[in-house]
Amino acid sequence: MAEALAGKACPKCGYKRTATESAPDWQCPKCGVAYAKATAAATGQPLARPASAQPTTAAAAARSAPSGPVEAVLAALKGYVNFSGRATRAEYWWFILFWFLAIAAIAFISETLAGIVVLVLLLPNLTVSIRRLHDIGKSGWWYLIGFLPLVGPFILLYLFVQPSDGDNPYGAAA
Repeated sequence: MAEALAGKACPKCGYKRTATESAPDWQCPKCGVAYAKATAAATGQPLARPASAQPTTAAAAARSAPSGPVEAVLAALKGYVNFSGRATRAEYWWFILFWFLAIAAIAFISETLAGIVVLVLLLPNLTVSIRRLHDIGKSGWWYLIGFLPLVGPFILLYLFVQPSDGDNPYGAAA
């Protein structure tokens, strides 16, 4: 089988296989990209992914950046339990503005009602913040740095204003 793959070029990096390669027949020995899915399917073996590859769904591939404030807030609210993926800078800041304005407006009516709104919007706020960290190439665990006294919130603010990281392990840039 290795002889049949000798000379096959990787579609990602262009590496040419040799007859002595020990990598699986569906994987590039240089960059690890899977390029012969049909071979793996024909042998009945599951197609393994390199550790750096992230599974993508059609919805994630079709997702584009929200085009305005209403779309950004709705995207954040719809993804209220989605900790994976990315949130653009605009999506994050439009949601934060909505969050503060909603709490402030409802606090004039009733402090109890404002507390309920804070609790209702707590999970969407957390998820959009974690997705924003993903957008700059950081793990969601960086959110915990905000609990450092005095400097933590400022470090998070610095991270949240950073531009997008381009394509990264958390998904393609929107």
